[in-house]
Amino acid sequence: MNKNYISLLLVVLLTACTSTPQSTNTNQSSVNGQSTLLSSAARGDAKSQYMLANIYLSQRDLQHRDRAIALLKQSAHDGFVKAQFQLGYMYDRGSVVPEDNELAAAWYQKAAFNGSVSAYNNLGIMYERGEGVNKDYVAASQWYWKAANNQHSESLNNLGLLYYLGKIEEEANFEKGLSLLRKSAELGNVNAYNNLAVFSMLGTKDIIPDYIEGYKWAELATRKNHNKAVEVKQLLSNQLTELERQKAISRANKWEASLSESEIVSQKLDSPLQLIKSA
Repeated sequence: MNKNYISLLLVVLLTACTSTPQSTNTNQSSVNGQSTLLSSAARGDAKSQYMLANIYLSQRDLQHRDRAIALLKQSAHDGFVKAQFQLGYMYDRGSVVPEDNELAAAWYQKAAFNGSVSAYNNLGIMYERGEGVNKDYVAASQWYWKAANNQHSESLNNLGLLYYLGKIEEEANFEKGLSLLRKSAELGNVNAYNNLAVFSMLGTKDIIPDYIEGYKWAELATRKNHNKAVEVKQLLSNQLTELERQKAISRANKWEASLSESEIVSQKLDSPLQLIKSA
């Protein structure tokens, strides 16, 4: 493949990961009724303000939207980290409020200083892209590492891209980049699947393209409905025989089975019985 085509593929097909706010249970009965929340929020309880704001947001009308934003800001100013992160995300995406990268970065900073791992990741993205802050790949990598050290799959993926594409070292570090992407994939990250498919297809000056392995990753990504993986999979399919495609699918099945086994082991280790035994 020529360099121009490869550059186009990297722009079009690679995917970074943005963390999203955790879903909030807006079932009023699960929080002892909206009236209880109203009373608690009026007394200045930051968690109640946050929960009530999300109930209002779920109702999707202008009257409740304005009240929701006010409650989120009250909660965030009182230091409730989930509200701080959600405001950052809303300003980042222009969701409910007008897009404002500087405000997004400011709220992400507050959430990060209060320990939000997702805010670490999203701050990394803002520094990588120069949105709301000056572009700084070193700062981006530092925020990504803070999240990655907490087994944050999105940050592992984003770090892998930085190293692989040579954004934080004088030369691209393919080995480190692929290692980080694979760790992200081991945590089930669909963007890492897609990125590994692209890199397996392209290879490097030292790594021969592996279309079967690439097809495996693309197959895994398409099973999780990744929006770019279908195109990657088709490009790889054109390079393979039917027998080779079946071999790749077999590898994908084995990978999924190994992840399922890991999840079962993790659940067993986290069970009360296991914790008592290890105490």
